[in-house]
Amino acid sequence: MSMNQNQLEKLIDKMINVIKPNGVSDMGFNLEPMGPYSFKDEYYMRVTYVVPDGSEFLKRDNMKKTDVYRDQWNREIKNTIKDYFGVNVVISSSSIESESYHNRLKQ
Repeated sequence: MSMNQNQLEKLIDKMINVIKPNGVSDMGFNLEPMGPYSFKDEYYMRVTYVVPDGSEFLKRDNMKKTDVYRDQWNREIKNTIKDYFGVNVVISSSSIESESYHNRLKQ
């Protein structure tokens, strides 16, 4: 299914509650076309996972474990988008931030 960037962003936004991993309270994302020489349905994606303030994913001593989880989450999101929408995304960056920090950024 071929769609433009705006349509895809709206569909992913609606699907966030279904595709967000356990322990993640919200997700933010940003899509950008790969460029003029890429295929039509390919995008770079930046993902932010928002977790509760006391989450184990924010603890410094869990960094390696958190990286493993984040890599797994990225693959699941990438595969879900491909399966449902037929669009290839490359997750160029992903991060985890606390709810309180995320809310401060929104203001």
